[in-house]
Amino acid sequence: MSSKIICLLLIGFTLLQCSDEQAVEKEKPSVYFTLSQLQRSTSGGRSASPAEEPKAAFALGDIHASKEFLFLLGNGAEESIFDVELTSNNSQFQVSPKKISVLAGTKSDESALIPLVSVGAIHGVQLEGVGFTDLMPMGVNTVTVTITGKVIENGDSVEVKSTFDMNVDAKRMDVALFSENTEVDITKPEGMITGFGGATNLPAVAYYTFEWEKFKIKNIGNVNIKVSVVDPEFNTTIASHDMAIGQTISIPELIPIVNNAIIIRLDGKGTISDQSRIDIGTDGNGYFVLQRL
Repeated sequence: MSSKIICLLLIGFTLLQCSDEQAVEKEKPSVYFTLSQLQRSTSGGRSASPAEEPKAAFALGDIHASKEFLFLLGNGAEESIFDVELTSNNSQFQVSPKKISVLAGTKSDESALIPLVSVGAIHGVQLEGVGFTDLMPMGVNTVTVTITGKVIENGDSVEVKSTFDMNVDAKRMDVALFSENTEVDITKPEGMITGFGGATNLPAVAYYTFEWEKFKIKNIGNVNIKVSVVDPEFNTTIASHDMAIGQTISIPELIPIVNNAIIIRLDGKGTISDQSRIDIGTDGNGYFVLQRL
C-alpha cells in the first residue's frame, strides 16, 4: 500500500473521530435547566434533592387526592436564560408559574433568587377553591414537564429546552354492590334519605333496598377499605371489617341480624372516590344506606 493511500486513510479516520466527539458534545447541552424536588425533612422542615440534570425523572409516589409537589428551578449554566416557559403535556397536572422573565446564570450580577415551581396533580378535589373535579385513572399517571427559554449567543437568540418526566400512583376508593351475581348500579340509588347527618356528615345519603341473604359488597378500588355498619338510630358502630383490594363480603358476614336499615361507612384513609358513585362526608368517609326488603 502506498504512503499516499495510508495518509488518506489516517486523515479520514481522524476526521471521523472528531465528528463522533462533536456528536457527543452536542448531546450534552452547555445551557440547561435543573429541577430539585422539595421534600419534608425528618426534622419537620423542607429539604431539596440535589439538582437534577436534563431528562431527569421523578417518581412522586402515591396520591389519595389532589396533591401539590414543589421544586426549585435552576439554571445549569453561566449565562442567564430569558423568556422561560413551563408546560405540561397532561391536563391532570398543573404547572405554576407558567412564565418567568429571566433565570440568572452563575456569572450574572442579578439577584440569585431560585424560583419555586409547583406541579399540582389533580385528582378528585380542587387544589385551590372548593369542590370536586376530575379523577385520574387508577394507577400510575405520567406527565412530561417541558421548560424552554432563550439565551443570547453571538448576538443571536438560541432556544434552551429541558424535559422532566414525572409520575404518581393515583389511589381511588370504590365498591360494587351485588344482589347474588347481579351488579347494582350504584350511580342510580332508589332515593336519598335525610336525617342521618349526625352519622354520615351529609345532609342526605343515597339508599338501596336489598334482600338480606343475597346482598354483597366488593372492593373494586385500589386501596384497602374498612367497612363499618352504623346503627342509624343510635349512631353507633355495630360491626366492621377490613376489606382488601378485590375482596367480596356478604351483608350477613358483616352483621348477622338487621331489622330495617343500616348505614354503611367506607373508610379508605382519606382516599378520594367518584362522587357519582359514593357520597363522601366531611370526615372523608364514604356513606350509603341499605334498607332491607
